[in-house]
Amino acid sequence: MDPLTITTATFTLTDPGANYVSSTVVLLDNVATFTPDNALEWDTLYTATITTGAKDLAGNALANDFRSVKLRIRAEPMGPAPVFLGTAGSFVLLCKSGISTTGMTAITGNLGISPATKTGFTGFDFVMDSTNVFATSAIVTGKLYAADMAVPTPTNLTTAISDLETAFSDAAGRTLPTATELGAGDISGMTLTPGLYKWSSGLYVSGAGITLSGWCQ
Repeated sequence: MDPLTITTATFTLTDPGANYVSSTVVLLDNVATFTPDNALEWDTLYTATITTGAKDLAGNALANDFRSVKLRIRAEPMGPAPVFLGTAGSFVLLCKSGISTTGMTAITGNLGISPATKTGFTGFDFVMDSTNVFATSAIVTGKLYAADMAVPTPTNLTTAISDLETAFSDAAGRTLPTATELGAGDISGMTLTPGLYKWSSGLYVSGAGITLSGWCQ
């Protein structure tokens, strides 16, 4: 698809009253992601629409609006309300300055840095795609994005960083945690139920991993 035609005007979500849901729309990895500006209402049927304004790279538009997707959120999740990540949820690693690795790494998902440029990726031995929209690396199952790459990457990253800052402020400002300093920072092998967990120092998870029981995103 032509990324410049995948926008909030061509990818929409409406409630039962045909009211449009305010949102951000981002195209990454040939996947268009619709992110509402606010949490959706519980037990409400929404209709997603891709309009004929969406075109492929050759300039061909959809013959008709596509409206076959329905979404209903049935039940409220256990525990506190989830932290709303917005478009930051499209990345597994996202920061302002840079991301480094010694090479002994295997990452699944997209990486993003902004306002840092692609030189902020160190140790990845990345290769730019011919479009200059993203880069790839042998140790990343996903794509690398930086602020100096081609349109629409800079705008997408600016939005994602803003969403990240909003999510961080939300999480950091929450009170009455379920647990504080759980495991003295080492939660390897633990099972965590829905709640608010806070640590004042680093958090460590060994190869034993952790289990999230009853969580809903």
